[in-house]
Amino acid sequence: EPAIGYPRFISGERDCPPEDCSGIPGFYELLEARADPSHPGHADIREWLEGYTPDELDEFPIEVALARIAARRNAAAKVVSV
Repeated sequence: EPAIGYPRFISGERDCPPEDCSGIPGFYELLEARADPSHPGHADIREWLEGYTPDELDEFPIEVALARIAARRNAAAKVVSV
């Protein structure tokens, strides 16, 4: 839609994976181990992820970052079209 600035945040599901978790597959393995008390690495993973809540997503910083990108993109498009 011409009146909307892009890129634009539509929705999100989870917080980003923590550093050094081996990417998306490692992230899901980490979540499984965290949820399974019988997993051999459960205690270490719980300690490592203390305070991390993957189901909480702070949308505000995402919206701000994308709004900045959209503002630069829209400003550049106006300069090119003039």
